[in-house]
Amino acid sequence: MRDLWGELAMSSLRCNRRLLPVAAFLALVASVLAIGNVAQAGTSACQAKNLTTGGVGEADLQRVINAAQKDDVVQVAGNCVGFFVIRRDLTVVGKSTAAFPHATLDGNDVTQVLLVRLKSTDVTLIDLTITGGVGNRGGGILVKHGSLALSGSTSVTANAARQQPTAGGGGIFNNRGLVTLNDSSRVMDNYARHNGGGIFNLSGVVVLNNTSTISGNESRHVAGTGGGGIFTSTGEVTMNDSSSVAGNSAHFLGGGITGGAITLNDESSVTGNIAQEGGGIYLRGGSAALNGSSSVTDNSATVYGGGIRGFRFNPVTLRDTAAVTGNTAQTGGGIYTTGSVEVCDNTGTNPWTGMISPNNPDDPPTPLPITCS
Repeated sequence: MRDLWGELAMSSLRCNRRLLPVAAFLALVASVLAIGNVAQAGTSACQAKNLTTGGVGEADLQRVINAAQKDDVVQVAGNCVGFFVIRRDLTVVGKSTAAFPHATLDGNDVTQVLLVRLKSTDVTLIDLTITGGVGNRGGGILVKHGSLALSGSTSVTANAARQQPTAGGGGIFNNRGLVTLNDSSRVMDNYARHNGGGIFNLSGVVVLNNTSTISGNESRHVAGTGGGGIFTSTGEVTMNDSSSVAGNSAHFLGGGITGGAITLNDESSVTGNIAQEGGGIYLRGGSAALNGSSSVTDNSATVYGGGIRGFRFNPVTLRDTAAVTGNTAQTGGGIYTTGSVEVCDNTGTNPWTGMISPNNPDDPPTPLPITCS
């Protein structure tokens, strides 16, 4: 814009050695500024509208959300910067444009991006990117008692919970709600100073379906922190279909998942995660059940439990063809626990045909697996 101002001034001075009339010069400046603003809007402007009511698009997404009725569908295009609150059942769907192939809600590294506020609220995000969020409980999204579903190609990425020493849930903080990942949705590359680099699940439920992933997230810095991918406190994590928790890291406990009641079904997997203890899964007051052909593979721990680390009251159950293989640790390459390890099928009548080998070291689980009664 500075170059345009310079060219305008020089042109006005060179034109037959006479200045343009003031009114004409100002009109020319105004036209150039308008062109510049249009160009900027075309690359970054937020546009939102209510598809259910056929409303006209506008730049204020929060106003469109506030005006929406229960079960309305709001469409978003471009890059919407700010903090947004949803208090009613709503579907927010992203529209791809040439300038912004992925519609984005952006905290601009200043604020949390999205708050799902009421217990009865049922919110679905489709084909959206949630990024640039910074907060204490949930850098990207805070779910307070409500229900949130990520669908389509939605991603929660590059958010951080770092404002206080106990900040948790870099991507999502789920406070007694339900968070569901469907389709190819992702929670990826988020950071938490305390627990839950990807998701902090406080007495709530997290469900992964289809090919959804929790990947590349990190919890770090504070002693005793855990859950690079997911930290769950007296809550539940269930993985279905071909969903995965992969490539996450925790400075201390549970590179993939820490705590709670953890269930892996179908071909779901916890793979390639890193921590001091429990490279894949660290059981903290809960249990782990691996069903179908689910797997805990290629995780690593510098001390105990490359695949799974458990304790006295944290049973580990493997059914069908579930496997714990390719994991590494100083002690207990596959499973290290002072609790029970049971192997059986879903009915308890057929032999388990999975594997707890090879791991490095390839020591058997402690105690040895017992057959389900």
